[in-house]
Amino acid sequence: MKVGANLNSIGYGVATPFGSDWKDHINLAILALQERGELKKLENKWWYDRGQCDQGITVDGSSASLNLSKVAGIFYILMGGMIASMIAALGEFLYRSRIEARKANSNSIVGNFAVSHLFRFSVK
Repeated sequence: MKVGANLNSIGYGVATPFGSDWKDHINLAILALQERGELKKLENKWWYDRGQCDQGITVDGSSASLNLSKVAGIFYILMGGMIASMIAALGEFLYRSRIEARKANSNSIVGNFAVSHLFRFSVK
């Protein structure tokens, strides 16, 4: 199935190493195929003469189209990766916080938080 017209129609070519002996032979063969109309026949065969795909191909009595249940695994993997990355980021944050707390000569951020809040409540 082809939608719309060609955006650009250019010539054919085959890449060869710089200074290759094959370059001239390949160019002449492509020109000969083009002059005989073989390239146009191949283009028509593969681009224009191919009909649309059959609609409603069924596999085991059900439609072969994609639906959510057939692609749900991709979303499960995506969610698992997101959860794993959040856990890793939280772990990295806690690890860095602990290192910074040790550098500041205190036990931990949680300990400092608890001591400061408990002290505040006990003073009153």
